[in-house]
Amino acid sequence: MSDKYIRIALTPLAPYFLGGERGLKYDDNDTQMSRGEKYYIRSNLMPNQSALFGVLRFLGIENPDSSFTRDEKKIGLDSYRLNDTSINSFGMIKQISPLYLIPKEDADEQSADTDKDNEKNKKKDDNLYFPAPMLIAAMESGNSEKLNQYECLETDCGFRWLPLFYSEKGAELFRFIHLSDGKLLDKEINPFRYQTRVVINRKRNYHNGISKYTDDKDFLKKDYVILDGFRFVFYAKVGEGLFDFSQEEIIKKSVFIGQGKCPFAAEISNAGDFGEKMIMLDATVFSQKVGKQLGNPVTVSGQKEDCCYAFLVSDMFYEGSMDELKEHCVYAMTAQKQYRVFTTNYKAREAVSGNKGKGRFVKQNEVLHLLQAGSTFVFESREQMNGFKKQIDSMKHFTHGQIAGFNGIFYYDSNDNAKSDTEDSK
Repeated sequence: MSDKYIRIALTPLAPYFLGGERGLKYDDNDTQMSRGEKYYIRSNLMPNQSALFGVLRFLGIENPDSSFTRDEKKIGLDSYRLNDTSINSFGMIKQISPLYLIPKEDADEQSADTDKDNEKNKKKDDNLYFPAPMLIAAMESGNSEKLNQYECLETDCGFRWLPLFYSEKGAELFRFIHLSDGKLLDKEINPFRYQTRVVINRKRNYHNGISKYTDDKDFLKKDYVILDGFRFVFYAKVGEGLFDFSQEEIIKKSVFIGQGKCPFAAEISNAGDFGEKMIMLDATVFSQKVGKQLGNPVTVSGQKEDCCYAFLVSDMFYEGSMDELKEHCVYAMTAQKQYRVFTTNYKAREAVSGNKGKGRFVKQNEVLHLLQAGSTFVFESREQMNGFKKQIDSMKHFTHGQIAGFNGIFYYDSNDNAKSDTEDSK
């Protein structure tokens, strides 16, 4: 069977909580908080790529039930794990794209269409947003009089460029950018807002039915997320037989995401050629206007210089040291996030601590550190960019990460794009 490309739109039906490694603790030896319990936790804003992969696997189960029976030919036998390259067969699921945002009215209009007019669908999906290259966000909040100006400094790591326009004060680096026109989402339009809830802490330490600590605190504060006016969208390359669109143009299902089992409405539709480009991170889809926002040429210590860029459109699992990675660029604006590996325990029927089984999820001790989507790298030449790309591509987990939409990286070479602009204008 041939492969096809599908589009999955996810709409949260309630405030959601997707977990997070970081939280605040008390440092008082007389409370349970000193034993590693967090009393204030904030949810991640967006699902991790592995969660999206799990969503697609669940949607591929024809009749899901509590026995966790699944069709190995359709979705594979094992869950996806970012740090385990030995598991690389997921049935008819070949690869998914990074995650995007789309205004809810556009997503609703999309779901009324058939898959016969790819060009019409493409125009609607051109209204996608993705995490903005941090350098573009820094430019907007920086010194406009020194825009695209750098000073070349000699350091113990070689020559590096210092951006003169950037100021950490008031800089908002975590923004979203429009896929086609390269414009940042207006600061006044915030897709995410938090809702604080006080919840019961069920992790009290009991022994023979009696709490081991008489001073246990029963409540935690958790910040849930409300996605306001937008939906999540991602694309997938799957086998022809995974979803049957013969009866319906849009397949509608529901799915739960996160440890809090937050409900989402899922709509699956054909994506056609556009879906393929979104998975392959085709340069023609990532409008050259996005790249041009980064600036080229730039002024370095008073001299005009051409440069190249790379930016992440999804989180990247980089196995080496950051110092090693930054040796291949003249400037980098990056952020890291923590990512904990979970393994689904299909043999357990109960997910309640204390029962005979270990629960549905077995928590791994290893916490991975990912480079966050939006991280940006600047290169002084194409040769330097190619050296960076060679190092990234040779990572042990690079291709494996891309199966679940991790390691989405887009390269912008202004010279190549200038040629394509000229050809387009003829």
